Amino acid sequence: MARYLAERGVKVCGIDLSPAMVERAQQLNPGIEFTQGNMLALDVKDEAFAGIVAFYSIIHIPREQVVIALREFKRVLRHGGWLLLAFHIGEGVKHLDEWWGYAVSVDTFLFTS
Repeated sequence: MARYLAERGVKVCGIDLSPAMVERAQQLNPGIEFTQGNMLALDVKDEAFAGIVAFYSIIHIPREQVVIALREFKRVLRHGGWLLLAFHIGEGVKHLDEWWGYAVSVDTFLFTS
């Protein structure tokens, strides 16, 4: 999403919890700033962003912490800013031990509408 928006003239940055994902994003997208960060406590000043795109990131936050993440998004969004949030619909938690042929340990928290 960062590249798509940047190619259309939007000033963007990317934040990911995983340092390896930040490194990979930087390799694939020279010229776009990517940093390591936690959506539960962003190292960003209040009202820093005009918009946030969070595609399938909140699915990795345990249900009891989702409100913390949403409050943090609100804190860093300017008044009238936009939040584009995507998540998986369903109930409960889905655990994966294998993903695309790799051994993993990933929990996905599903949301009902």
